[in-house]
Amino acid sequence: MKTKLFFFAMFASVAASAQVTNVTPIGANYTDKTVSFRIWWNAGSRDATHLSKVWVWVDYIAVNSNNTTSGNSWARAAVSAASPAASVTYDGSNRQGFWLQGNSGSYSATVTVQLNISASKFNGCAYVSDYPPNAASYSGGSYTFKGTKPFIVNGTTINDDKYAVTTITSLTDATGCPGGVGRDEPHNNGECLPHLTVVGSYCRDLTDDNAISACNLEWKKESYKIIANYSSSNHECPIGWRPAMYTDFVCMLNSGLVTKETTGVAADVLDGGWDGSYCCAPGNSRWRFQYYSCSSNMANGCCGMWCIGDTGVSRMHEKYLVLHPGRCVR
Repeated sequence: MKTKLFFFAMFASVAASAQVTNVTPIGANYTDKTVSFRIWWNAGSRDATHLSKVWVWVDYIAVNSNNTTSGNSWARAAVSAASPAASVTYDGSNRQGFWLQGNSGSYSATVTVQLNISASKFNGCAYVSDYPPNAASYSGGSYTFKGTKPFIVNGTTINDDKYAVTTITSLTDATGCPGGVGRDEPHNNGECLPHLTVVGSYCRDLTDDNAISACNLEWKKESYKIIANYSSSNHECPIGWRPAMYTDFVCMLNSGLVTKETTGVAADVLDGGWDGSYCCAPGNSRWRFQYYSCSSNMANGCCGMWCIGDTGVSRMHEKYLVLHPGRCVR
């Protein structure tokens, strides 16, 4: 789950003098109906629990001719345009805010937002958050939400953190930020959070998991210790993960997700870099992987080191209870 970053800057007819961490006001232009502010963070202040892509929005209140806000109320300002344009994206036709792409190191940008409002004079507050509303858990046909109430789920306003709905096709909250089903939760053919990827039946964070999506599975990029015998406990895959099976790797090959080298022995991207001559015949094999199942007629009761090569799939026997690097999937 991502950690909430929620900051604001206050504007008047001139730049505010108060210092506000992470969002520093610059000023407002009544003629162009723009507000400008600096968004920044320092290297090391944003760890793996933070997103580098933040949601930005502006609330405003009209100022009367006598320089008061009497009789007026705060409202969300629709966004006509925002800069730096190369870093800005929108959520479809939603103009209640916009995404600003930063980075995981030090970041600083002067942001100018043109507001689509009728007020000739106004005060405004700019807000920044890296915490999209999300369906944080699912049980028995009901999702539990995290964010800022009220939530708008599939077009229906919900002033509660629970809602009986199986499929979420759209989700926002009081911030106007687009959301979705959270990390490692079943998506039920709905929308995942913008930074997550649909893998199988779940919403996965491939970056944080250090994984790729292939053949309807999530594959760890790094290798784990897997013992070559038929026992579900003889591996060091993380909880909820399992060693990749023979059919999983054949799917990788048949789908064209791995390609053959034309010369030499390929550096293995599947099991951590076995020497080709140790596993399969040099010059023929190109991919090697750990197969998890055993059969009673295999020599010494061992599992196989399998090779995918120029001539198809072949099995190489290894001794019982030999430890190998292998891939974990879920």
